[in-house]
Amino acid sequence: MKAQHIFLLLFTALLLYCGLTDKNSVWAEMPGQQNILQIEGVRADGQALNTDPLQRAIDGLSAAGGGTLVFPAGTYLTGTLRLKDNITLHLEPGAVLRGSPELKDYPGIDVSFPTMNNLFYRHALLYAENAVNIGITGSGIIDGQGDARGFRRQSSKAPDRYMNRPSILRFVNCTGVRMRDVRIKDAGFWVTHFLACDDMVLDGITIESRTANYNNDGIDIDCCSNVRVSNCHIDSQDDAICLKSTGQRICRNVVITNCVISSNCSGIRFGCEAFGGFEDIVISNITMNNIGASAIQLQTFDGGILDRVSLSGITMHNVNQAIFINVGHEMYPIGVAEADLPLQHPETIGKVRNIILRDIQADGVGRCARREVGGKEYTAENKYACILSGMPESRLENITMNAIRLRCVGNGTAEDAASDLAEVPNGFNAGSMGMTPAYGVYCRNVDNLRLRDIEVSCENDDLRPAVMLEKCSDVDVFNVDGKAHPAAVAFMRLRNVDNTFLHGCHPAGLHAFLSVEGADTAAIRLIANDFRKTATPVVIAPNTPPSAVTLERQDWVPMVGG
Repeated sequence: MKAQHIFLLLFTALLLYCGLTDKNSVWAEMPGQQNILQIEGVRADGQALNTDPLQRAIDGLSAAGGGTLVFPAGTYLTGTLRLKDNITLHLEPGAVLRGSPELKDYPGIDVSFPTMNNLFYRHALLYAENAVNIGITGSGIIDGQGDARGFRRQSSKAPDRYMNRPSILRFVNCTGVRMRDVRIKDAGFWVTHFLACDDMVLDGITIESRTANYNNDGIDIDCCSNVRVSNCHIDSQDDAICLKSTGQRICRNVVITNCVISSNCSGIRFGCEAFGGFEDIVISNITMNNIGASAIQLQTFDGGILDRVSLSGITMHNVNQAIFINVGHEMYPIGVAEADLPLQHPETIGKVRNIILRDIQADGVGRCARREVGGKEYTAENKYACILSGMPESRLENITMNAIRLRCVGNGTAEDAASDLAEVPNGFNAGSMGMTPAYGVYCRNVDNLRLRDIEVSCENDDLRPAVMLEKCSDVDVFNVDGKAHPAAVAFMRLRNVDNTFLHGCHPAGLHAFLSVEGADTAAIRLIANDFRKTATPVVIAPNTPPSAVTLERQDWVPMVGG
């Protein structure tokens, strides 16, 4: 009996000792855990390079069936680490996994999955390929030290400007990826890049990479499937969340929700790389602040199809542009001979169809506070809010905008109102097309367009219409309202538009609601609108067939022109 009591006392003392010596660590409480400080050669002083002992620990634990490597508080300097099957890195509070500032500690990696980016993108701090069940968890920090001298952009020309700059994380063709709660900061290139991965969960991730280096995309989801991103906070120098298709595999079945975003470039972006395309993607409950380019940017180049995408429940404050959707020809080669490309361009142009934009509120559209690489801060302004632009050979199809509120900066001139937006075959961003002739919503080359419950207004005088539709067909406009300057031709302008139905509109205080022009304009019907507080419901330009417009069952005064 005494022996049993002595054993229990000794065992209790041992448990208390373990808890007191490492009370913040969880590794001893769970099977398959290993405290990284127990690995010979690992130092948490931020000075010693830990690449070799950390990689040995990963290899050994994976070979034994897998588990979790726990990093207690401390700073662990390392070069490239390659995650293996069934490995999770857990960073406890106060733990910092810090990338080496020396490029020599990031050996070049030849990726087996063929993409255009393989031409220049070969370095990463955390890398995995063909791995299953891998993860990174905990509330510690991964620091890429992306502002190191050796990672700076060496050229302004592509592809040289992307060379020799490591991302923080690159997972290729992996299945069962889990990332939770970790904070990631200051990449040399993209922050996180997931290529051809399946079954991914990213939850509660914080990314802070605004001023360290260029091209700091926050989360790049590339040719991936079955992806869930939630509860993330991203502040990035380049696109915050970007869906890509740099290889010939479709990016599909992606859900993104409950995120807070700011960026020097775009907030949510598809493309522009789209060899495989995108389908079945839902994005909801997003807050965006200070977006330096487009808050929502959906693009397909390189032949891909963008299909069945829904975005809803989005608020924007101070964004350079609210929405930009376009299709174009190939973006590659970028400074590379065609014969040297790992993929051949398709002969056909891409397609955008079946897009729903719903419940979106934006103010300060056309104005944002920017922080550049190195920390320079300034306020940028532009004069276009929303562009939907297909090409004559690839028109946008089945686009719905519902419950949209846009409050724009304005300041458009009469010259801006008379401008013609260029049909650029590879319009990388909205600015490459020139000035829009409408301050709010501009749509061109769209079939089956639905504009419902939309309100647009501007802070400052703007001499352009609020809405313009050009070369669109099969359009339904319901309850579209807002403000237009008396010098603008009208609140809404249609040019060479056919089969358009306008109903349920009740504008107030406008000199003219609708301007119609173009020899190809036809079948414009206005039914059940309330024009009692509008001086002139419709203005028809001289080059437009008078029979193109009919008004039925509404309170109205005669249209002019024709």
